[in-house]
Amino acid sequence: MRGHNVLTSRTAAAACIVAGLMLQPHAASEWIEPDWAGEEPSHEAGSLEWRTGAYPETPIVYRTVLEAEAPELDRAVLDAVSPDYLYVFLNGEKIAGGAQADSVQAEFSHKVRPGPNVLAISAPPEGFSLSGLMENEEGRTQRFATGVEEWRVQKFPPLTLLETQPFMEAGFDDSGWFHVQSTGREPLERSEAELRQLADDLANERLARWDEVAEWRLHMLASEGFSVVDWEAHGFGGAGRLPVWLREQAEAWRNEEPAVPGERHRWAEALSLYVLLRDEALNLHGQARGLASLEAEDGRVDRIREAATERAGSPSPVCRETPSR
Repeated sequence: MRGHNVLTSRTAAAACIVAGLMLQPHAASEWIEPDWAGEEPSHEAGSLEWRTGAYPETPIVYRTVLEAEAPELDRAVLDAVSPDYLYVFLNGEKIAGGAQADSVQAEFSHKVRPGPNVLAISAPPEGFSLSGLMENEEGRTQRFATGVEEWRVQKFPPLTLLETQPFMEAGFDDSGWFHVQSTGREPLERSEAELRQLADDLANERLARWDEVAEWRLHMLASEGFSVVDWEAHGFGGAGRLPVWLREQAEAWRNEEPAVPGERHRWAEALSLYVLLRDEALNLHGQARGLASLEAEDGRVDRIREAATERAGSPSPVCRETPSR
């Protein structure tokens, strides 16, 4: 059966590889697999509800850390292949792949944190090969790839929840893990130009999807008064509570064709975050007035007023100017 028996937060997963890729100026890719040196760990088959011993497969985890230097990244991309399936994680979050994916191309510039980042790849026991690139705003390019010098590997019990394991944290000490070895399989090689083009193509596809979602977010804001931030809807009382200029601007930006991919998304983010903070400021001002009418202690009322002012960005929670793009 293809895929995994190891459980993740979104999918039942199996033999797993956490790919730790050290940045190199010109990293040459190898096809790697575990080097157990005759001491391969063994675990009893896992059980779930009445399915006793039904999950024998164990996740194989390869780990290292990618260093993201300031300023922010313009590009971050990888291309990977395996004999069967691939799952890709970054800092414990699944970002690409699946049970039917024996090749994966992932763009993740928007997911990378400043400093160390753990890259995770789940693949069959036969291993995999990967080539990748990261490039910052100043144009400094760093290549990374699968290689025997940069990896440590370990095997975990069946049904391990990979995303919640300590090894997903950058500060985890993997010095006690096993080494890896290069196999005779032909590795995946990608040129810097190919990876840069792949990063741009995938980023534009992602931004186009975000723009489609932004159209709906702006419609919800203009017609219903809901501010959708990180897939959570905020604000009740209808659109009438919002300034006329804001509703008109949301509707105008909803119907305007973006000049570049991601532009409508930025418009929706700006207005949605503004409405969220405005609502919070208004709520805090209301609490302050209520506490004052109840003759609450002055210090408590003042703290709430200060919080309201901080969220509003001014003594009044209502912005008096239309924000620019």
